[in-house]
Amino acid sequence: MGKLANRLSDFFLPPLCAGCGTQISGHENLCASCWQNIDFISRPFCDILGIPLPYDTGGPIISAAALAHRPAYDRARAVARYSGTMRALIHALKYSDRQTGWRLFGRWMKSAAGDLLKDTDFLVPIWVKETARSEDSLGKLANRLSDFFLPPLCAGCGTQISGHENLCASCWQNIDFISRPFCDILGIPLPYDTGGPIISAAALAHRPAYDRARAVARYSGTMRALIHALKYSDRQTGWRLFGRWMKSAAGDLLKDTDFLVPIPLNRRRLWSRRFNQAALLADALSLETGLRSEPLALVRNRPTRSQVGLSPAQRRRNVSGAFSLAKRKRSAVKGANILLVDDVITTGATAEACARKLKEEGALRVDIIALAMVTDQELTTI
Repeated sequence: MGKLANRLSDFFLPPLCAGCGTQISGHENLCASCWQNIDFISRPFCDILGIPLPYDTGGPIISAAALAHRPAYDRARAVARYSGTMRALIHALKYSDRQTGWRLFGRWMKSAAGDLLKDTDFLVPIWVKETARSEDSLGKLANRLSDFFLPPLCAGCGTQISGHENLCASCWQNIDFISRPFCDILGIPLPYDTGGPIISAAALAHRPAYDRARAVARYSGTMRALIHALKYSDRQTGWRLFGRWMKSAAGDLLKDTDFLVPIPLNRRRLWSRRFNQAALLADALSLETGLRSEPLALVRNRPTRSQVGLSPAQRRRNVSGAFSLAKRKRSAVKGANILLVDDVITTGATAEACARKLKEEGALRVDIIALAMVTDQELTTI
């Protein structure tokens, strides 16, 4: 009876790879391609930090990094390097609530922990944000029926995956996320980490009107395709995922933010496009953070040329004086900390024009968060 039930279950809910969502022979597993794309960590590694080392001395090894800075913890171990399939799995779990494969993760961590488990009394997770709420059986059944008739698809390429508002492993791997080190003002990635705040030469040469900028990823690969699909094809699949990404990328910018202000579109462009992609992103971020969005705070006074193909100087002239503040929002803006929201930061000219107007009206601080940032000035086909 049990085998029959399992076969029926597999027929209606076939086992899928926890990485890319392709059908496989058993639940809580990976396809061969995803397995091959995990760089597992094995000896030799530093016995304190757990970082992989090139040579095995045949005994305990302490790396130079551990000798230079002895950590407060005693020993660290990890299953694999943060790359390929492992990076995709962690992002899916962390930002997309995709818990497929958690039993597999447990087996991996048991194997990697090894001797750490010998005298361990209990486990302590690091800062669980909130306890997962259990769904009732009726809700689970409704979700399964929904997935059967409307199967979850990758927001990037459209292939079938195991959960909604997510990407397949291939699309995940093709996103170049921006993480430290980066310029604390412009948010542009930098090659070296000084261990403290970094201000780039570009920020020193031209201090922008806004205070700080952050972006989720470079404007390339899957991220570029997702933004083009949203901006020009009205494809809003994945907007909840974008909100989670932007919340993570904004980080400390959210600490004292009073409200969000999306970059506005001119009425003609709004009419032709039917929606403002920046306002949609602000709504997604608002849903994740609880901060209110003010989509009508800024007004674009006049039509501006498309920024595609314009030089940095031409972009600044193009948007100069193009924005004003709605009269009914003046009291809210005065003394406020505002976070601008946009899809792409190219030269920062549009963000600067908006920030300059908001500060003229009394805003205390104006930062900006975007889905992507152009880090190569030759890339102008937005």
